[in-house]
Amino acid sequence: MAAGTSSRNPDVPIPFDACDPSGTFVFVSYAHEDKALAYPELRRIRSLGIQVWYDEGIEPGSEWPQAIADALYGAAAFVVMITSAAVASRNVRNEINAALNWGKPFFAVHLTQTQLPLGLELQMGDVQAVMRWQMDEGSYARKLGRALASYAEAGNKAPPAGPPAPAVPRASTPAPSQPAPAPVPPSHLARTLTGHTDTIAEVAFSPDGRLLATASGDETARLWDPATGKQLRTLAVGAGGVYGVAFSPDGCLLATASAIVTASGDETARLWDPATGKQLRTLAGHGNAVYGVAFSPDGRLLATASADGTARLWATGKYLRTGKQLRTGKQLRTLAGHDGGVRAVAFSPDGRLLATAGDDDNTARLWDPATGKQLRTLAGHDGPVVGVAFSPDGCLLATASGDNTARLWDPATGKQLRTGKQLRTLAGHDGPVYGVAFSPDGRLLATASYDTTARLWDPATGKHLRTLAGHDGPVSGVAFSPDGRLLATASYDTTARLWD
Repeated sequence: MAAGTSSRNPDVPIPFDACDPSGTFVFVSYAHEDKALAYPELRRIRSLGIQVWYDEGIEPGSEWPQAIADALYGAAAFVVMITSAAVASRNVRNEINAALNWGKPFFAVHLTQTQLPLGLELQMGDVQAVMRWQMDEGSYARKLGRALASYAEAGNKAPPAGPPAPAVPRASTPAPSQPAPAPVPPSHLARTLTGHTDTIAEVAFSPDGRLLATASGDETARLWDPATGKQLRTLAVGAGGVYGVAFSPDGCLLATASAIVTASGDETARLWDPATGKQLRTLAGHGNAVYGVAFSPDGRLLATASADGTARLWATGKYLRTGKQLRTGKQLRTLAGHDGGVRAVAFSPDGRLLATAGDDDNTARLWDPATGKQLRTLAGHDGPVVGVAFSPDGCLLATASGDNTARLWDPATGKQLRTGKQLRTLAGHDGPVYGVAFSPDGRLLATASYDTTARLWDPATGKHLRTLAGHDGPVSGVAFSPDGRLLATASYDTTARLWD
């Protein structure tokens, strides 16, 4: 597009032609109502020697969402101009979600004093930001220059790699498809982890893949080196057994779920330091066993699932953008609505949805964690729903059920997905399905079953790819390593196994 006027705002001249998106550049997101505020900032960034792409650089005749996805995926960094109009803009929010999901270096310029919605505040909590509206010109210019200097110096270096199979958030056109070979499902038993003296309920990898945590009925959680199978640490939780385990996104916290009988009769979740094995906090308040735990993507919230019929949200003690620190272990919200126990919880990758699994009402449910409002009920299973997992792009939700199946759903609508005219139901196990997990690239789905096997599926088609047999008891949990090279399985046979 030639420099001149904005195609959608002909009264405001565009500052310059957007750069060629084949080079090294930053992607700038803004609300079009803010063009009078945003365009001077585009000029300023460009004056630092940084190539700038913004959506006035879309060629006539191009598909608008796809062109934006192509540019954002190829950008070396993402800059967003924050105003009230921007946070209300669906397009800006979609671009923020995509940039965070694809791991783009992220910088926010607050052009006006703006109250972020809680969900966006949590989502952007760790994002580098500058408050343009309250800074003098010199201070602002210096801070902006320092923040973006590394991008200006990048020259023609390749931008940081994003995830292997990106997709823009819901309601947007998928990002450019990346040619890749068909996924190779794990098939070889690499090692067996022994040491627990009772059933193992769940497994979880640390974010860097250097630790594997196991939760067991022997009243302990244990930490292992997945590279060697060596046991590193035992966390003595106490009477009642441990049902769930999860690492925080930064790997600095480990949460356990259990039915601990305390002096007050509370069943609890606990927070631990995985580096030392020290217990940091007990989260008491549930009225029955705590079955599952999950951290929000930014690590600020912990969700718990309980047999008391509720899921609860707790503060982990991370700072919010307001500078206010919530007290670690403070209960923030109770999500009630299931007709019976809640067996599992999972956050969507953007943190804007929480899924819960209903043990007695045969449903999964979707909630807004910012408000506690129930959004959708996913009904269709003929048995208890005991596991939930979002795909890495947030476009799929998998459920595990006592009806011997796993199912795939569209979380945006709450409808079960279809392949052709057939509902995408993953049938083949000879017993209840206890757990589900997506591979990091979203191209494989693993299921754990009472029939002593784990199975691997293509979530795009529902096709069964491989069966992993070898456990001497029901398989209760599955988890992929962060690099996708290992699959961990938990079993009633008191072992965990690693497959590659």
